[in-house]
Amino acid sequence: MELERYLLKLGFSQKEGALYEAIIENAPISITELAKLSGLKRTSLYHLLEKLRNFGFIETTIRGKRKLFIPAEPERLKKIETNKEEELDTTKKLVEKLIASAVYHFGDKGFNKPKVRLFQGREEIKGIMEDVLNCKSKEYWYLGSIKLLEDLYPQNYWQKFIKRRNEKGIKSYSIINAEDAADYKYNDPLREVRVLPEGNNFAVVVVVYDNKFGVISSKKENYAFVIENQELVNVFKLFIKIVWDGSTPLAIKNNIEI
Repeated sequence: MELERYLLKLGFSQKEGALYEAIIENAPISITELAKLSGLKRTSLYHLLEKLRNFGFIETTIRGKRKLFIPAEPERLKKIETNKEEELDTTKKLVEKLIASAVYHFGDKGFNKPKVRLFQGREEIKGIMEDVLNCKSKEYWYLGSIKLLEDLYPQNYWQKFIKRRNEKGIKSYSIINAEDAADYKYNDPLREVRVLPEGNNFAVVVVVYDNKFGVISSKKENYAFVIENQELVNVFKLFIKIVWDGSTPLAIKNNIEI
């Protein structure tokens, strides 16, 4: 289980992780033996093995007339993990600079004079999430703290929000802080959730939908803003997708039905 979580953290899919684990535990191993262990067809195995080999996770060796698969040196994994953490740290800093830049440029210096809306107080801030339910693209991206929003509004509000969003067919791509992962409890068929690595927590909530980019502060700060500008949204989506690719898929255990 620990190995599986580690592999997911490095960006493996579940099939790739299971295959790599099988090679570690049974190496040297042939593709015929891997097919029996994994239950996958040889055509699928060839594709997965080639991908693992291209990334440097496995190597091949010849014994007699048989081609066998073995894991690469463990130091390779450590190097990849370090690179991913450095990439995420760099991306986080870029995102924070982007947010700061957006705040600074309120007014005539804005990105092609974007429309800016400011919100103060719990009821006004709720308007951002309510506006998400009207998004035309039928999807939105969420980055940051689940606890922050749960501090602002009770759990029954979020259960109703998720239900309404699902009824409208709006999909959510959520990247949450690692500290929120253990307590995540929402059963949501139209949400994909990933977890930031430890130590990369966001103190705010960022929501991106249609041509809008919103930031919600903590309960203590008690403010939020939304900027409408397609260019800014396009840039921020690029950053968010980099973070998404470097985050770990969440395994949800304790669900609350919606």
